[in-house]
Amino acid sequence: MERDSWPMRRVAAEARRVLLDMASGRAWECRSAQLAVSNAVITAQADPSKRVTYGELIGGKKFNVTLTGNNINAVTGQAKTKSVPELKYTGQPLQRDDIPAKVDGSLKWAVDVKLPGMVHARNVKPPFACATLTGIDESSVQEPAGLHQGR
Repeated sequence: MERDSWPMRRVAAEARRVLLDMASGRAWECRSAQLAVSNAVITAQADPSKRVTYGELIGGKKFNVTLTGNNINAVTGQAKTKSVPELKYTGQPLQRDDIPAKVDGSLKWAVDVKLPGMVHARNVKPPFACATLTGIDESSVQEPAGLHQGR
């Protein structure tokens, strides 16, 4: 978001506009301007019991919206972006609960996982691109404990 927030904000605003239009067409008898959005849930301002989530609106369909613009910095749709004071998440510090465990070494990484019967593999490739592997010098792996050979 630090460098690419403007294109993302424009795309998000257009997606929000399209979703509001989809919700207003659900026989709620209200225009998009009469709807409110909070945490991906759209409600009718006059009757909050009328509600639908973004997921329910999309419902497994493709969400194809055509935007215009010559390049990523000019991409836009019909929606206006929010002003800076209206932004809820952009520009806010993030809670990084993972940092202490990364610093003190207690974080479990995928490479730290050990399962019963687990083996490690090495993909043997030719020495340069487009070469054909003709043989393997197996002397470099003579009798290591637990060696499994596969082809």
